[in-house]
Amino acid sequence: MRLLAQRAVAPFRRTARVIASPQVHGEGWRIVWRIFVVLVLAILTAVAWQTARPGPAGRKVGISQADFDMEVRPYLVISNAGRPSVIGIDRRAAADIGLPTIVVDAGHGGQDEGARRNGLREKDLTLDTALRVEIKLREQGFPVVLTRREDRFVELSERSDVANRHPYALFISIHFNDFAAATGRGVETFYATDKAEDAVAALQIPGMAQPALESPPADNGMAFAQAMQASMLIELGVADRGVKAAGYAVIRHSHCPAVLIEGGFINNPAQAKEIGTPEYRDKLATAIANAIATYNRQRTEVHRTRDSQPER
Repeated sequence: MRLLAQRAVAPFRRTARVIASPQVHGEGWRIVWRIFVVLVLAILTAVAWQTARPGPAGRKVGISQADFDMEVRPYLVISNAGRPSVIGIDRRAAADIGLPTIVVDAGHGGQDEGARRNGLREKDLTLDTALRVEIKLREQGFPVVLTRREDRFVELSERSDVANRHPYALFISIHFNDFAAATGRGVETFYATDKAEDAVAALQIPGMAQPALESPPADNGMAFAQAMQASMLIELGVADRGVKAAGYAVIRHSHCPAVLIEGGFINNPAQAKEIGTPEYRDKLATAIANAIATYNRQRTEVHRTRDSQPER
């Protein structure tokens, strides 16, 4: 250490002796200038490294609502635990091109495993499917928010709150079915029997700015559910268990059109074998993304037709 210290200060000692010598005064200032340039370059290099260096291992980058409101280009942000992940384009850009924010909810998570049959855990299947949906929606240009992107527990109220942070959104909660008998098979889609009072009130606040394509408070997601069910049947070729109204909290308390899907029965050995394959879940993700695109086109066309009609 002593030798290293001596080597480190040696250039400065030589510089001091040169400057102190009147015979080589000019050479001394050239050395000082060189050292100054080296120091400046070292500082700039340190600043650049500090800016570009990755964070500590396992650390994730958080995002605030203010960040999401900024007008930025497409970006990817992974959240801290307990906060939604955001991926895609910002909200104002989405409003300009008529795209809603898609909130994808992977059911269960953490200590809540959901159904567990035939070597499968529902929480794993829903997360895998949600991540696949995210990729497919990004390819279509949709801004996407996931309620979770890792194996962690999320309260039901927090899931709908994620959707409610966005004035123009669609919400889908992904699940897989379980039943006492092992004969159940097929897919089904649920929409809210009616929206909770807080959801309706949020859309009726006087003076609240509403996007041009925002759905009316009466939209409980039935049309969205129909589009979702039809898409899953086409893509998966499974039994049709229908579109049904239900009182699930995540869809009742979401201010926007919201659906909850059951992507198949994991207690049915035959269907569980299919669900356990990446190919099945990729087809399910494709069906979900296609349904969202179809429903968004239909809803946009309805609003355009309505706006083009002359007032009476």
